Amino acid sequence: MSWQIVSLWAVRPGYLNILSKITMLQTSIHGQGEAGLYQKLFDDCPHALVQQSIPWSYVIAPISPDVPYFLVVRNLDDGEIVAGLPLYYYEGRLGGILTSVPHAGPLGGILCLKNLDDNMKEQVYRGLMKCAIELADTLKCISISIITNPFLDDEELYITYLSPTYILKNFCQAIDLKNLFNSSNDYTTGNSNHNNDIRRNLSKASRYGIVVDWADDDDFEAWYDIHVKRHCELKARPLPKILISNILSSLKPLNMANLAVIRKDADIIGGCIYIWNREIMDVFILSSETELMKYGGNYALTDFAIRYFYKNGIRWFNWQSSNPNSGVYAFKNRWGSSEMPYSFLTWTFPGFAKILSTPLEEVLKAYPWHYIAPYDAIRDQATNGVFKKG
Repeated sequence: MSWQIVSLWAVRPGYLNILSKITMLQTSIHGQGEAGLYQKLFDDCPHALVQQSIPWSYVIAPISPDVPYFLVVRNLDDGEIVAGLPLYYYEGRLGGILTSVPHAGPLGGILCLKNLDDNMKEQVYRGLMKCAIELADTLKCISISIITNPFLDDEELYITYLSPTYILKNFCQAIDLKNLFNSSNDYTTGNSNHNNDIRRNLSKASRYGIVVDWADDDDFEAWYDIHVKRHCELKARPLPKILISNILSSLKPLNMANLAVIRKDADIIGGCIYIWNREIMDVFILSSETELMKYGGNYALTDFAIRYFYKNGIRWFNWQSSNPNSGVYAFKNRWGSSEMPYSFLTWTFPGFAKILSTPLEEVLKAYPWHYIAPYDAIRDQATNGVFKKG
């Protein structure tokens, strides 16, 4: 197969004039044909994540002025795109950054066809990383951050090209739905106490009249109010309303997202936004009334979601990450979750020293909803290193 190392196109017109210095890149504003080729790559990758899709760039567009770019590897024999790397440029007060992980619920990085052999895959990652670094240099970025895929274990493919300045180790909790049920359609989490606890709480939810279903259009406001209330209780910042409403308006028609709600006596007492593609479903945000969870609502919600996605061909039920010492971690573990490691990789460039000389609180204000580097590194003014989240 003969192939072009990489080409680049922008989702929004008007952002390519600054790229004339990038000699390796064939640049163009995407038309329907190119968008369709990238979408086919996305559809053909079983481990592709919603955050790597073109529609995701539309979801986050109103929140901040990120400029999305798509680096792609093209097979010159048939024009097929065999790999891609979505990146977002953000002009922060202390300098521009490139990232594959803007905003909440970060997952992303390189996606490629499953049939690439190891040698080709290594070349693809090397080519994409080389051009990503070149793009960052041309845009005069102070850093570029890329997240690895917890379902591919592809970290080594990134760092063999160029060692990152910072590595932030993290993990998500995920359930492999393939072997979760026995022949009687009961849970087999590998722990009989956990299985009994699930059955007991589902029985409780049934006794109290808990019902879970997909939300109606007019259910969103009631659930979002619960989301805000719950985050205030946790002293955490609620997700922007426009982000969540965009997920539903942009992704639900594509069968890539939906809101499930918990009802008791016809009142909504909780719910969760789920996003999915091919084999992987992400629990994007779950929020419920704290004082009403004694009725087993979150168990009923999780049972509803697991069974729905299992029947619809999803393999990985991804809870995302939790503090290992928390009750949330224990709840997820009860359903047979395993830890799936991944990393945030950051390469820094001239100008990043401004970040290290600025108090962490000011950095967070200058880059809202964006990952820059490990918080500990910024706080301690560390110029490199490996860190662990949480």
